[in-house]
Amino acid sequence: MALLLAFYRQFTLVGALIALNAVFDRYDGRLARVYGVTSTFGKRTDTTNDLIAYAAVPMTVFFRSGIETSGNAVLVAILFFLAAGLRLHRFHRKSEDTYMQGLPTTIAGVAWLAVFFMKDILPFPDAPLMLTWTLILSVLMVTNIRWKKI
Repeated sequence: MALLLAFYRQFTLVGALIALNAVFDRYDGRLARVYGVTSTFGKRTDTTNDLIAYAAVPMTVFFRSGIETSGNAVLVAILFFLAAGLRLHRFHRKSEDTYMQGLPTTIAGVAWLAVFFMKDILPFPDAPLMLTWTLILSVLMVTNIRWKKI
């Protein structure tokens, strides 16, 4: 739904849906483990949802908002999407009990949208701000920096 709304430039609704999704995403896996109803299908569905909600939707907002449409923006958006996919793949390949390696995709997507919604009050031009922010988040997702789990 958020992806469709992003195509129709309903950015406020997109933000609300992604915020709601983040709340549900935080607890769905925990509840499944508590009640003993985890499955490989559920894990893969959650990963697909994360890739769409926290990578595809923000990058769709990026282009549909008209902030930047240059070739650089296309490359940076593709980089963000690929970094999110790699980060999610790494999550499934490694056990992350107390620390996570690389910025989680969910945090990157929400952080990108947060700056998008605050861009009008920040003292920077929109296009360079969003290009730089997208690039920074992309790199942070695939770095070896360890982040404490919360």
